[in-house]
Amino acid sequence: MEVKKLDIFESVIVGFLAFSFIQSTFSLAGTLPCLLFGVGVAAMFLIFYHEKYIGIVLNIGTSLLWSVIFTTVLSLFSLFNGRWFLLIPLAVAVFYVSLCIHGLNPWNLVSGGEYHIHVGDPTIKAVFDDFEASYEHYLKLKELTLPTINQALNDPAAGQAVKNSSVHFVSAMETIEKMHQEVSAFSGRKRISLKQFNYLDSSLKQIDALNQELSNLISVINDANEKKYEQSQQSGNIASGSADNTSYFNGCDSLESVKTRYRDLCKVYHPDMGNGSPEEFDKIQKEYNKLKERLS
Repeated sequence: MEVKKLDIFESVIVGFLAFSFIQSTFSLAGTLPCLLFGVGVAAMFLIFYHEKYIGIVLNIGTSLLWSVIFTTVLSLFSLFNGRWFLLIPLAVAVFYVSLCIHGLNPWNLVSGGEYHIHVGDPTIKAVFDDFEASYEHYLKLKELTLPTINQALNDPAAGQAVKNSSVHFVSAMETIEKMHQEVSAFSGRKRISLKQFNYLDSSLKQIDALNQELSNLISVINDANEKKYEQSQQSGNIASGSADNTSYFNGCDSLESVKTRYRDLCKVYHPDMGNGSPEEFDKIQKEYNKLKERLS
C-alpha cells in the first residue's frame, strides 16, 4: 500500500476525533485506554484506506469530514453571521474538491462509475510487473511455436482438428497482443480506474493460460521431433554431416541463428524455468555443442 503524507494526516485527525469522542463519552475510562482506542482507529483507517470497497467508503467519509471541518471554521468568521445559507455551497464545494483529491470522480460515483487507485501502490505495481513478465515469456514461446502453427495452417494434409487448434492459437495471440497495447496505454498513469485494473488482472490470467497452452504445444512438438529423430536413426537415413540430426535447432543454418535459438531454448527448457528436465536440457546442450563445432 502506498502511504502518503495526506493519508497519515487524515488518519491522525480521525484518530484524534475517535479519542475525543470516547473520552467525552466514557469519562471514567481514563486517558490511556482512550488514547489507545484513538490510535487503533487511526491505524485501522490507514490500513483499509486503499482497499477496493472499504476505501471508497472511507474516502467519501473523509471528504464529508473535511467539508464539516472547513464549514465549521468558516462559520466562525463574522462574514457568515446570519448568513448560514452561504455555508451550504461552500461545504458542497469543499466536499467536491476533497473527492477529486482522493481520486473519486463525483459524476462517476453518482452514475455507478469508477473509483481510482494509485499505480504506485506496491500491490498494483506487482500486478503490472507480473503482466509484463508473462508477456515477455509469451513472446519467447510464440517465437518457438509460431512456425509450427503456420505450417499446420498451410499444410493441406493437416487434419481439421489440427487446423482448428492452430486457428485458436493465432486468434489467442492476436487477442493477447491487443490487450498488451491497451494495458500499455494506461500503465504509465499515476491513477487507474477499477475497471482498468480488472481488465489488467483479466489480461494477466489470459496470458498465463495461453503460456501454459503454448508450453504444452512445445512439449508435443518436441515429442514428435524426438520420435521422428529416433525413427530416422533406426532406419539409418541420417547423414553424419546433416543439420537434420537435431530436433531443437531445425531451420538454423548459421552460427548466429544457432546461438539465438539456444538462448531461447534455455529460457524455456532450463530446469530452473520449470518447463524442462535435466535430461531434456542435456540433449539440447549436446546438440548445441555439436552444431557450434560444425558451424564455427
